[in-house]
Amino acid sequence: MATSRTPGPRPRRRGATPDASASPTASAPASATTAPTGASGTASPLPDAAPSGDPQDVPVPPLGAEEPVTGRGDEPVATDGIEVRVASVSATTTEAKGPGDVVGPGILVTLELTNQGRAALDTTGVAVAAFGGAEGVPLSPVDSDGRNDHLSGDLAPGASATGVYVFMSPDEGDALALQVLLGATFSPVVLQGVQIS
Repeated sequence: MATSRTPGPRPRRRGATPDASASPTASAPASATTAPTGASGTASPLPDAAPSGDPQDVPVPPLGAEEPVTGRGDEPVATDGIEVRVASVSATTTEAKGPGDVVGPGILVTLELTNQGRAALDTTGVAVAAFGGAEGVPLSPVDSDGRNDHLSGDLAPGASATGVYVFMSPDEGDALALQVLLGATFSPVVLQGVQIS
């Protein structure tokens, strides 16, 4: 009885071991093949979710090779010790006083800078650009409009200053983004989701 018992389990164990080892390997590819299909199934909502956020973002061309510092709306964004904030954006009608200027719907952009660094900032070279819509159409600045009050002069540490910039308005319903360049040594700032009041 002992001899009949010993040979009986040994073949069964040997036969079970290859079958058991084969079944995991067989199930592994099956799980691998089901994982991508599951991933593709779960990935399908992602494209659906992406477009909902995309319309709020406006394509903004890069300024050089440096990555911009990005923010949203009127939330302040800091770059190299300088805080940039959109104080307000209001709808208006542009005042055409120069050659090529056109009277039409426009926006008044009030930008606020706060110097949190240790050295004064020369704000004369600050450049502001505006873009609208899904294609990032550049909005024409109306430089001859008398309400322009661009930043200028030195901004001392701890101090704040505001500047006003007049642009033609984006098309109705278009999203708005602002691009701010503080100077050659600063990272560009891009502000998305800017609201016009």
